[in-house]
Parts: sequence; structure tokens; C-alpha cells
Amino acid sequence: MILTGLGGFSTPAGHIGSRFEVGHDISLLIPEIFCRMYPEERDPHYLIKEGMLEEIKDFEHKGTLIPASRLGYRMTKKFVRTFLARVFDNPGKVFTPEILQPETEDLDSYADGILHIVEAQQRVAQRYFDDGTYESACPPLKAVLSIMAHGHYNGLDANSSEVREMFTKQSLLESPWYHDRLQTKQLRDVKLWQHAQLRIEHYLADPVHDDVVHQLKLHERLEYAKQQLARVSKPEYVDELVGTIGADALHPTDSEIGLLAATAAVGVK
Repeated sequence: MILTGLGGFSTPAGHIGSRFEVGHDISLLIPEIFCRMYPEERDPHYLIKEGMLEEIKDFEHKGTLIPASRLGYRMTKKFVRTFLARVFDNPGKVFTPEILQPETEDLDSYADGILHIVEAQQRVAQRYFDDGTYESACPPLKAVLSIMAHGHYNGLDANSSEVREMFTKQSLLESPWYHDRLQTKQLRDVKLWQHAQLRIEHYLADPVHDDVVHQLKLHERLEYAKQQLARVSKPEYVDELVGTIGADALHPTDSEIGLLAATAAVGVK
């Protein structure tokens, strides 16, 4: 999502306060709204700037700090008037003030609901630490998991500028985690074209196939495979991959590690 600049939006299902309960009606409705919005209108920065999304802030309730900021941003009446009117004649009747701001209906339930969310986040995030997969996460996801599990990331909370900066595209592109993915992708592509070349050469070496070699244009395919192998084996091929998702380097084999080192040093012949 960071690489593509896609904004993160979510929809609720369950109880909203103590009076309202929804299934996935809202989840089915929101795509109908978003498909009637122009691309620039779906930009979170635009929605926040125009007052159509409002930040939810932490607050204290009965002596307990309620980390409501975990909920992020929520749509406002202005969002409802502007965009739901493209579907409904009277959008205010669909999303009432009590639904948009459930704390105004029942503050106790609102606070309790947030604490349950935080507890569930802590439990789920801790599993990533317990099984070791935390170490394979991208930098911004590491920060999120740490905050969910322990309440902070290297002493920083989710609102700190250092953590927010990790979610920028430039920060991700410059991270060692991302560079490792690109190197792994290069390694996989080298192996792919090596395999393609060997299979074609093996097929050409069998006289039984002489009658279809011309029909299948195998000599041209072999030359193409050699060209691609030469291209992906060059160190600068990694630069071509910048902006892609690369490949998962979680469990490279010993042969992959050795081939990667050789590729980076001199290229694969």
C-alpha cells in the first residue's frame, strides 16, 4: 500500500454504542460510495484537509486513559453530506450523529469498546514476537506491531514524527528490508531464466523434437532467454526493480545465498 500510495480505509461490523448493531451492511455500502468519488476525493490527505475525516484523540475516562487514537480517523457529517448524497436522498438518516460519534450516545460503552480493541491488538501482535515473524516485517509494520503489543516502539508512540515518517514511500524504499527484497527478486529471476535456458537447450538436444523446433521457434526463444538472463544478472538490474514489491527473503536456501553473493559481485554467466 505504501509503494502504490493507496490510502488505508476500514469499515466496522458489530456494535456502535449500546443501541446500534450492524453486520457488514456498511462494508457493502462504502464501495458504492467510493466508486462515486473522484480519485483525488479518495485521497486521505484531501479528506482530512477538507474536514471530511476527523482525528480521534485519546481521552481519560473514570481515571483510565482510553487510547482512542488507535481508531485513526473517522468520517464526519461533511463527508456524509458530500458523498453519501450521491447514493441517498437523505444521507443524514443513514448515518446519524450517534453512529458518527458513538461516545455521545454512551461514553461508558465507547470507552469499554476501545479497551477491548486495544486488548485484542495486544494479543494478536504478541504472536508475531512469540513466533519470530516480527523480524521479517517491514519497518513501519514493525513499529505498528511493537506499539500494539507493548504500547511503544523504541520509546515512541504512533503519533511521533519518527514513526509517521516510516510510512512514507521514500523511507520504505531506502530501508535495508526493501533492498533485501529486491536482491531476492533478482536472485529468483536469475534462477528463472537459467532454468528456462536449460530446458530449451535440453529440448533442442533431443533429435526426436527436430520436427517442431522451427514451429515452436525454439532458437529464438533460447536467444531471448539468454538475453534476459544476462539482463537480470547485472548488478544494475536491482535499480529496475525499485518501486516493485520485490520478493520475500524470509527463508532463502544456502544455494540462493551463495548465488546472490556471486550475482552481486560479478554477475552470473
